[in-house]
Amino acid sequence: MQLTDERDFVVRRWSDLYELDWYILAPVLVLITLGLFLLKSAEGGTYFARQLVFLLPAFLIGFSALFIRIKFWKSISLWVYLV
Repeated sequence: MQLTDERDFVVRRWSDLYELDWYILAPVLVLITLGLFLLKSAEGGTYFARQLVFLLPAFLIGFSALFIRIKFWKSISLWVYLV
């Protein structure tokens, strides 16, 4: 596939979500959900709310990072490692 503009270089499309490695992503989501249920049942909600405060922004950032193509990450990887 030819890259027609800079947007094709950086941003994925919704249809690319089918190409994700769901065998890795699904167990991670299951473990996060299980951990949240265990926190809720064990402590009564104190650490559960705190965990959600950190989990929601991390999930949004991670989900946003899924839409950036690997070529873009490779092009800025040196700068990311240096920072």
